[in-house]
Amino acid sequence: SSLRRSLQIKNLYPNAVIKPVRGNVLTRLDRLDSGEYSALILAQAGLKRLGLEDRISRVFTHKEMIPAAGQGVIAVQAKKDREFDFIKYINDTNSELCAKAERAFVRELNGGCSSPVAAFAELNGDKIELTGLYADKNITVIRIVSGLSSMGEELGIRLAGQIRGVI
Repeated sequence: SSLRRSLQIKNLYPNAVIKPVRGNVLTRLDRLDSGEYSALILAQAGLKRLGLEDRISRVFTHKEMIPAAGQGVIAVQAKKDREFDFIKYINDTNSELCAKAERAFVRELNGGCSSPVAAFAELNGDKIELTGLYADKNITVIRIVSGLSSMGEELGIRLAGQIRGVI
């Protein structure tokens, strides 16, 4: 149902007819099995969690299906006036660096939950590569930037500027 996903699927499979589907995973799979759909796109993690790995026939790479920014990141939200020093012991610095880069990109494009904007950052040593997507009904733009991991937010802002220059 996501415009972001639909547009990316159309880029991969131009002849695909995309229809929204609602319901829990098992309901959706029943609708697939009954022939209402010829294929479904579902989260791999969700199928694994339900023990349904055998239902997976294709896994998209992050280059084929760029996720929404921050996918898979677990966040802890706390009140401002409280002490939460323990958080520094559970924080994953690599995830934090990636999330900050992705969020900077989306923020610069005024993206949100339902926006056709996607971002995926990946660390390799002290370098970070950020892939960004912006789409609407007329154009889909994908660009990649890379640099030092400490510059993730700056790279997100730069990538958004590059894409803004195209749209």
